[in-house]
Amino acid sequence: MQELIGNFSGHKDIAAAVTYVADAYRKMERHEKACEIYRYVVDNWPKDEHAMWSQMNLVISNTCLGNNDYAETAFKKLCSDYSGYELIAKAICLVADNYRRLEQNEKARELYKRALDSRPDVDTELWSRMGLGISNLHLGEEFAAQQVFYKLHTDFAEDERMATAGCLIGDEYRSLEMYDKACELYQYVINKWPGTEKAMWSQTNMGSIKLDLGDENAARAIFDKVLADFAGHPVLPKAVNLMAYGYYRKALSNGKEGLDELAKWYYQKTITECERIVNQLPETEDTTAEACYFCGVCYDRLGQYKKAMQYYRKVVDNWPDYKEAWVAQLRIVKMYKRLLRDGMISDAEADAAISIAYEHLLEKFPDCPAAERARKWLDDNAKSKEGEQK
Repeated sequence: MQELIGNFSGHKDIAAAVTYVADAYRKMERHEKACEIYRYVVDNWPKDEHAMWSQMNLVISNTCLGNNDYAETAFKKLCSDYSGYELIAKAICLVADNYRRLEQNEKARELYKRALDSRPDVDTELWSRMGLGISNLHLGEEFAAQQVFYKLHTDFAEDERMATAGCLIGDEYRSLEMYDKACELYQYVINKWPGTEKAMWSQTNMGSIKLDLGDENAARAIFDKVLADFAGHPVLPKAVNLMAYGYYRKALSNGKEGLDELAKWYYQKTITECERIVNQLPETEDTTAEACYFCGVCYDRLGQYKKAMQYYRKVVDNWPDYKEAWVAQLRIVKMYKRLLRDGMISDAEADAAISIAYEHLLEKFPDCPAAERARKWLDDNAKSKEGEQK
C-alpha cells in the first residue's frame, strides 16, 4: 500500500487505485482495515470523486461493524461535503441498500427517500424506488409497498431493467411467503421479456414455489419448460441447480417429519437434476462442482456409500478449488466408516482406506479445518500399530 502511494503519488488515478484496495478489504469483510484506507483517501484527495465513494464506504463499513454513531456522522459528512456531486444520489442509494441487507429497513426507507429527493439519474431513481418498496414490504406496510411498485411499473414500463426489478421484488414476496404476489411478479417478467435470462429465473422460481406448496406435478411441468425454452443458455446449469436445491429442501423437510420414503424420493429427484448438470450441461466450475458434491450427499443419504464416494472423488479430482472440496475428501472417510459399520468391508480394509483418505486430505488441503483431526487420527493409528507390534 505504501509502495503504491509512494511510486504513484502524482498519478491522476491514484485516489481510485487506493480506493480499490480499500474495496478489496471491505469485500473480504476486513472493515477496520478498509476504513483506515478510505479515511486516507478522504483526507488526501478530498475533491476527487473517489473521496465521495470512500466516504460512502466509511458509512457502509461502520454500519457492518455496528459502529452506528460513527456511521451516522460519516453519512452526514457524505451529504454535506458531496451534495453537489452528480452521483450523490447513487451513493445514498447504495448506503440504503446496505441498511436493507442488514434488515434495518426503517433506516433504509429513510435513505431511499432521501436519494429520490437528491436529483437522481434514471438508474438510481429506479433502484431507489424498488428499494423503498421492498423496505415498506418488510416493515409490514404492504399497501405503501404496492403504491411504490405501481409507480415503478408505470414510470419505467418499457425499461429493460424492470425485468431485474420484477425478479427481485418477486423474490422478496416469496421470502415473506406471499406466493401469489411473487408469482404475479414472475409472470409479469415472463410475459414482458420472454426468452431472457430474467424470464428463465422467473419460471424457475415459479416452479420452486409450486414445489414448496406440494404441487410436484406443476413444478415438474414448469421445470421441463425451462429446460426446453432455455436449452443451450449459458446459465441454464444455475437454473437447474436451483431446481435441484428445491428438491433437496423437500427431502430434508420430509426427513425431519419422519416421512422417510418420501424423503428418499426427493433425494432421488435431487440426484436426477444434479446428474443432469454434471453429465449433460456445459461445465460451469462452481455450479458443476456443487452439483457433483450434492450427488454424493444424496447418495450418502440413500445409503449408497460407494456411489457417493465416486462423486466425492470427482469433486476432489476435478475441482480442488471448490469451497467444499475438502469436505468431499473428509466425507470419503465417513463413507468408509459407514461401510465398516454395515459390515461391507473388514476392519483391515477400513483402516487402510481411511488412512489413505486422511493422507490425501492433508496432501491436498493441508490448511483445511479438518487437517488437525486428520493428523491426530493418523498419529494415533500409527502409535496403536506400534503398540500391537510390541
